[in-house]
Amino acid sequence: MALLNNSNRITKELSLHDGVLKTNGALVSMQISAGWAASMSAKSIHPGLPSETFITFKKDPSSKTSFGIFFSGQILEEFDGQLRKEELFDRAVNLKAGSAEATRLVETEGALANVTHLRNALLSAGRHAVQSEEKDCLAVKTSDFNGLKAAIFEFQNERTGTKAVEYCLDVLGNGTVVYSLYYRAPIETFADEMDAAISAFRSTIWRQDFDPMKNLEPVD
Repeated sequence: MALLNNSNRITKELSLHDGVLKTNGALVSMQISAGWAASMSAKSIHPGLPSETFITFKKDPSSKTSFGIFFSGQILEEFDGQLRKEELFDRAVNLKAGSAEATRLVETEGALANVTHLRNALLSAGRHAVQSEEKDCLAVKTSDFNGLKAAIFEFQNERTGTKAVEYCLDVLGNGTVVYSLYYRAPIETFADEMDAAISAFRSTIWRQDFDPMKNLEPVD
């Protein structure tokens, strides 16, 4: 296991038993296809809260194609979590960039003045794994996913030449904690490994009896 500490960021390679990732957090397990190497990167950002954590899978360290799990370390108060549920996870959202509904303003006055419905969905989900700007968001829809409420975002960033899909998951069911499953790849090869990523996502098993205040860590 290689370990690197760079400006408060801890990076290490992971060894999986039988290709299964297990964690101490909301994710019980995820099955990974053969040929993908696992690594973890964590950084303490918010004092008193868990580290921002990526667990990433790549076929080659230099590859621009990857998928994985992301936890921002942010935990909302119960009131704010309820607002997130009402604004996003409990709604039937299906927005496409440029559509009348996506570009319609949430309100013309107040805190959300001049905020579109698409941007509001992005903001409501919290910190994103790999993309977050409204101009790069192609679509978002809400759905049930493996027993959890999910907001599924699609992104395409012409500036970096990458495309991504991100499943933001309400892991406690009260809006306070969000985990993300993400897949990112160059636009021209995006479809090549999509099946491997989606297969891993669909294999996930989740729990709610975990301590969200603990750092997300892999376990044996």
